[in-house]
Amino acid sequence: IPKPDFLKEIIVPFSDSNVAMVQTRQGFYNHKTNLITRFAAYLLMIYHTIVMPINNRVNSVFFCGTAGAIRRSAFDRVGGWNSKSITEDSELSVKILMKGYKTVYLDYETPSEVPDTFESFIKQQMRWCYGNTRVFFDNAGKIIFSRALSIRQKMMISFITLGNCSAFIVLAMTLFGF
Repeated sequence: IPKPDFLKEIIVPFSDSNVAMVQTRQGFYNHKTNLITRFAAYLLMIYHTIVMPINNRVNSVFFCGTAGAIRRSAFDRVGGWNSKSITEDSELSVKILMKGYKTVYLDYETPSEVPDTFESFIKQQMRWCYGNTRVFFDNAGKIIFSRALSIRQKMMISFITLGNCSAFIVLAMTLFGF
């Protein structure tokens, strides 16, 4: 649910012709609905208040599929959406970054919603986990050997796309006392 001044705020960074994408911080209007919405909102709030500002500092902001804007010429230059990807927003972000464009994160809240049932939350998380991992493996060689990406960008892209894989390691370490 964009605020009335959303477009005025989001176009400011586009004055730099090398900015291809601007993402705003998501807020969650249904975060108090139940335990699932509280948990889902807290997870995403961590991502938007801790991870995204770091990504902004190293020019590796990912488009979240909502509450953002993309420069049309950059979108076209990288081939647009990959209709075969289940996380086309993440894939587009990686393609934009590999072309050397800048991406910007604005600390400007745009209200959205989180899943309100356990089933919908699990489906969302599984899609993100599989889809982001797939984005990495589909583009691994390009990411690793890209001259347009800095070491920090490569590390953050890897962290964002492969971060869910570490959950299994953390769980195993917890269960086995490591």
